[in-house]
Amino acid sequence: MTAQVARVSNPEGTTAMWVRVRVRAAQQTPGWKTRYAVRSGVEGTVNETVTGRR
Repeated sequence: MTAQVARVSNPEGTTAMWVRVRVRAAQQTPGWKTRYAVRSGVEGTVNETVTGRR
């Protein structure tokens, strides 16, 4: 509902809407998914090291 109200008052979209749409589109690309997989693997390893979990 809030997004609908925002679109009515700002048909072109706000800056936040514009950025969100483009970031979400970028997140669907194979290159982004590859980079994110590496990042999530590193974060998991760091978390295991810090918390002592395996």
